[in-house]
Amino acid sequence: MIVADTKYVWAGWLVLLELDGTDSDAVLRKYTWGLDVAGQNGQINSLESAGGIGGLLAVYDTNGTTTGQNPTEDDKTYVYLYDANGNVGQLVAWVDGYEGATGSQWHGDRMVATYEYTPYGTLRASAGDYADDNPFRFSTKYWDDETGLGYWGYRYYSPTLGRWISRDPMDEAGGLNLQSFVRNDAASRYDVLGLLSIATPITCEEYWRRWKAANPGFTERQYEAMLKTLKHGCIGIVALHFGVNLEGGERLDLSRCYRELGRAADRVEEIWRECECQGRDQNGDPSTPWVFGVSFWTNRTMRPRADGTWPLPSDWDEPRDDDFVNFDFAWFDAETGRWVHANHCHPDLADEYDENDPMKVYTDDWPHYSDFNTRLWCVACKRHDFGRPPRRPTSRPTSQPTSGGR
Repeated sequence: MIVADTKYVWAGWLVLLELDGTDSDAVLRKYTWGLDVAGQNGQINSLESAGGIGGLLAVYDTNGTTTGQNPTEDDKTYVYLYDANGNVGQLVAWVDGYEGATGSQWHGDRMVATYEYTPYGTLRASAGDYADDNPFRFSTKYWDDETGLGYWGYRYYSPTLGRWISRDPMDEAGGLNLQSFVRNDAASRYDVLGLLSIATPITCEEYWRRWKAANPGFTERQYEAMLKTLKHGCIGIVALHFGVNLEGGERLDLSRCYRELGRAADRVEEIWRECECQGRDQNGDPSTPWVFGVSFWTNRTMRPRADGTWPLPSDWDEPRDDDFVNFDFAWFDAETGRWVHANHCHPDLADEYDENDPMKVYTDDWPHYSDFNTRLWCVACKRHDFGRPPRRPTSRPTSQPTSGGR
């Protein structure tokens, strides 16, 4: 005997409707979505770039009564409230006539669900008349009470185990542990559809403050050129890491780019073995090879050179239209095993940093945005285009760093 038969209507990765299959597909719930955490942090028109996390605005619940004389009499609308990581914290009833209600009256009549979670998503405590009925909870994902699993789209997650119950569809490209959840850093990261771990971004101002603290000893004139390079956005972040002075007219080396990340990593090892990087980097240390990536959209046919490298097509940096950005750059941080990149909102060049600037910096797995259809992995040696390095002791590394990004 079939007790329940629930059907779902999706728009991409977002649930719009729940239907009752035992009652001629009558509507049980309607969901309204807005910008997810990616959109709230500056990515243009993002409803699901972060998998909808933090983007569910409200639910209209028919309470299972879709027939009878007054089928909508007990229908309710509830609004979702979140913590900073996009976990559902409370649901509030949308009720007219409570503009002046405060304190216990407001809480008792309108706060229909509250949730507390452990760092890995186990439901620690819940309260409210609608707490059990609401299926969207930790990470704004649909949770199944019978199994205790959350549905991310590509995989199911077990908060009790703190891991996925199936292996990563990307295999080792997503990390050696094929079932780990957000690189074991659930307090500051979230996952998109079970495929991609993303960290909470920082402002460009904070990124510059950390970078300057980690690279002391330059003159104010050098720091000024570095900051202006950084403010070129995603390409500026990569250029700063490689010691390339964009403000001085220098350009990133795009001569050694590959279609496969593994080939770029092999090239890093070859450069180390053959000592191809000459001179010193901007800190006065021996120059070393690093991997960076570039994403773009092209309508041209691409073919490799004889040496296996891929030249960027002539239209790689041309704007498509107002809804798309030209390109995206990221550099690989070997210490964290993640990619450093900016969002699509870049500031105007200015002598003084604008604290209200929308630019954000991410350190994560570098998602594939719909603005681009091609990605190349490039290898370059670090340089010192900003002038004389600071005077401090330097020494050649005694072992080869893993800067290839495998």
